[in-house]
Amino acid sequence: MSERGDSAAIGLVGPSRAGISVCEALRQHSSFSWSYIWTRDLNTWRQGANAASAKERQLQVLSARSGLAAIAERCDLIVIGVRDEAIAEVAGQLATSAPLHREGPAPLVLHLAGRFGSEILAPCTKVGYRVAAFHPAAGFPEPRWSGDGLQGVFCALEAAPEDFRWLATSAKAAGAKCFPLEPEQRRGYHAAAATASNFSVTLIDFAISQLTDVGVEPLRARDLALDLARRALADLADRGPERALTGPIRRGDGAAISAHLESLGDEKSARELYFALARRTLDLARRADAKVDRSFIERLLLDDNSAEE
Repeated sequence: MSERGDSAAIGLVGPSRAGISVCEALRQHSSFSWSYIWTRDLNTWRQGANAASAKERQLQVLSARSGLAAIAERCDLIVIGVRDEAIAEVAGQLATSAPLHREGPAPLVLHLAGRFGSEILAPCTKVGYRVAAFHPAAGFPEPRWSGDGLQGVFCALEAAPEDFRWLATSAKAAGAKCFPLEPEQRRGYHAAAATASNFSVTLIDFAISQLTDVGVEPLRARDLALDLARRALADLADRGPERALTGPIRRGDGAAISAHLESLGDEKSARELYFALARRTLDLARRADAKVDRSFIERLLLDDNSAEE
């Protein structure tokens, strides 16, 4: 194992999109050298789209118990990149397949899931590994072999103080913005991350469907919805939620909201989503300007019999 000042070796257990993106960012921008990938199925890996990129970087692809043992013996940082539901299983396999038999500091094992803390790696802790939880708050639709996977990304980090400094410094070199997150904060944090990221996609999809339902061509509907969203987000970044909010609820235009509700028809899911968003927006509008009369809107949003039938 290398000293902290030297190049530290990374082993990725589970070649996920996020795992590849994180390891390649650390390889290109910090003192880490990425040397190994472990996969359950070598044949599937060899036929996959990432095999050529790994070969180009001279990454050694391992499998089976012997592969886990090799990573434990040779790596300073072990990144578990499997699906959330498989993390505990892989941690157990690592602990039983690769007990530590080496001198010097134990390797640091971390996972990339947002909803779990380091406690899910307890099997590794029991046999002497150091553990951490490192969650990049970003989606990875594709693996970022370009090395920019952490650029500008907020990363929730839970680790012992020395390991926190080590990881945060390395991730910062790759452009990440690390912040501490305690185990008891995980559930609320992960729900908020899903709301801001995943549900934003759902929201734009909903707006696109509303546009196409009234005859707007699909590509134009997508571009229009995205343009509105970009402008709203830019205003939000510049002005904050209260000052960025515009529209009929902000100004108390009950007639417009009534027309919106009529346009939704009787589709239950559409009405439920609109009502939930409108009620939340009403709360924000009150914070923005309590003097505006929104009593008619409040009555409109008080109950929706169509959504309950």
